[in-house]
Amino acid sequence: MKKKFMLAVAAIFAAASLSLSSCGGSPADKIVDIYKDATEQFKGASSKDELKEIKKDAEAKIEEVALKNLDYKETDAEEDAMKEAKKEFKKAYKEAKKKF
Repeated sequence: MKKKFMLAVAAIFAAASLSLSSCGGSPADKIVDIYKDATEQFKGASSKDELKEIKKDAEAKIEEVALKNLDYKETDAEEDAMKEAKKEFKKAYKEAKKKF
């Protein structure tokens, strides 16, 4: 069981890394993509531990993007998109937790 979990986590990280490395755009766009990717990953999670790992990974990636782009000032539209993506992320996390 633990081995399957670790393989699943490794696959998730690999998929997320590939999808993030291929996307350009603004830091705000990258943050929205991270939230959306994690939101989708929540749907396929098979345990609370996996949910927590997906959440932790997404939050770490968001922090990394934010720290690398401290001077970037997002537009109102980008700010709204990030807020909406974060709202959906939180909602999906809560819903996924109910399964376990």
